Amino acid sequence: MSAHSLGSRIRRCRGRRRLEVLLGRNTPLPDERSQTFYTMHAGDTQIVVPILRRRPDPDHCVRIGKVVIEGLPPDRPAHRPVTVTMFYDRDGILKVSALDEDSGKSVSTVVERTGETTARGSDAAAEFVKTVKVR
Repeated sequence: MSAHSLGSRIRRCRGRRRLEVLLGRNTPLPDERSQTFYTMHAGDTQIVVPILRRRPDPDHCVRIGKVVIEGLPPDRPAHRPVTVTMFYDRDGILKVSALDEDSGKSVSTVVERTGETTARGSDAAAEFVKTVKVR
C-alpha cells in the first residue's frame, strides 16, 4: 500500500496552487495513473514537473523529485498538453514520466525512498539486537 498521496502541483486560476493527486494514500500496489496537464505560458522552452508527497497536513507537500522536458521550441503556444504518469511498483519504487504531446519528447525518473535503513544498517541492527539482554 502507498503510505502517502503522490502527485504534482498545478496552478489554478488566480495564481493558487494545489496538489493534483495521481496516486492516493493507501492505494494497493502496484498502481499506475496518468493525468494530462496543460502549460501556462507561451514560449516556454522547458517544462518542469515537480513530484510531490503530501504531508499529513494536506496544504503542505514535500518535493521528492522532478522531471524536466527541455529543448522545446521558443515559439511554443500556451495551454499545450503534457501527460504525467506515475507508477508505484510492489517494492514501493516510484517511476515518473512526462510526455510533451506536441513534440513527442518524454523524460522519466525513478524516485527512491530516502531515510530508510540500508541492508548494511539492517544487518548491523540485527547483530546489535542479538547482544541485548532483557531482564
